[in-house]
Amino acid sequence: MARTVTLSLPGYVAKALAHFAPQSTSVARSPGIYVPPQYGGKASQAPTIEDMSPALSAAERTNLQAIIGVFLYYCLAVDLTGLTAVTSLASTQASPTVLTSHAANRLLAYFRNYPANSLVLKACNMRLHIQSDASYQSRSGSRSVSGGIAYLSNDDPTEVNGAVHAFSSIIPAVMASVGEAEYVALFQNGQNGAGFRQILADLGYPQPPTYILVDNQVAQGIAMNTLQPKRTKSIDMNYHWIRDRVKQNQF
Repeated sequence: MARTVTLSLPGYVAKALAHFAPQSTSVARSPGIYVPPQYGGKASQAPTIEDMSPALSAAERTNLQAIIGVFLYYCLAVDLTGLTAVTSLASTQASPTVLTSHAANRLLAYFRNYPANSLVLKACNMRLHIQSDASYQSRSGSRSVSGGIAYLSNDDPTEVNGAVHAFSSIIPAVMASVGEAEYVALFQNGQNGAGFRQILADLGYPQPPTYILVDNQVAQGIAMNTLQPKRTKSIDMNYHWIRDRVKQNQF
């Protein structure tokens, strides 16, 4: 037996596209346009583009908010690939512009190209693993984005399973460096993970130390206390919660 469960919402995307863009036939291979970071300076970052395009009308804004609501549910339920793009739209829905509308059309074109994605969960020994990441100053106002996924798998954290949780959100403060943004994302993923660890233990699956995969040596070094914190005094003390939990052998 395959011992898998496949989660899907047949017809959901087709119905949404028929409602929001019945005349369009455009397709896209990604939910948003990737802007690569600029390397070589004091900090590697994606250039932020301030939106100076005209504001949407009240009716257009209401339609945009409906698109966000419909596809946010879909992304959280079965298709995480569009989550970052949807939350990016959500962060601008209070004052949307023509550029925001173009981004929404790009999202619809992506789901038109991939209308039937599904989430596959494989049988495993219920070990919690997390992958953490951040995007430095990639939103307007020099804001950064944190995100992550949590999944249940076997002992090897690189044996990825269908995600049981995912998030993508703007970091509430302006980050001073890529490393700080990654460290904050590590903190947020750790806080989510602490709750999941307790739930799993209550269900009869006590957890060994949970792997959190992170691709930044500064964030890893601060969390594991292997990096001399010469320039980390500006980091909010609250974020050092993750370092304390590493000391407690939870992560």
